[in-house]
Amino acid sequence: MPFENGKRNLLRNAKWLPGPAGAPEFFTIRGPASFDQLQIKGCHTMSLTLLPTETVTIQYNPLIPMDQQRGIELGAEIRAVDPGYITYAAAFLDDSQNVTQIKPMDVTYKVEYYFDQIAGQFLAPSNARFVRLTFRFCGPATACSLWAPYAVYL
Repeated sequence: MPFENGKRNLLRNAKWLPGPAGAPEFFTIRGPASFDQLQIKGCHTMSLTLLPTETVTIQYNPLIPMDQQRGIELGAEIRAVDPGYITYAAAFLDDSQNVTQIKPMDVTYKVEYYFDQIAGQFLAPSNARFVRLTFRFCGPATACSLWAPYAVYL
């Protein structure tokens, strides 16, 4: 996926290729999500249908360095018949890798029935040295699919 101004995706394995354990490397996925046989532009897609009490969390595991960066944008291609409640979160960490601030962002209102790039931007606090990024999907959700996660510096 091309980005403006020569920016590059900071997420490794954004195509969600399966690793040795079957799940995509560099991501921890908790909850009832499944990878589809469908691939779009070489990227695996994930689908969710969630009951009201179910949640799926997708965390990018490597910490992303934030030294001298103003902030970060997190996004993915998402569509849903009923998106439920979708939030992105950026947990900013200091030099000792202690969380100093967690910034959640509700992106539910941006999701439609067709695939579209759904993005959220997070300004970094002055003491941020790293960031940990998370997608969270809460039910009820119907026919929610996503692919091509990305992160770029602002």
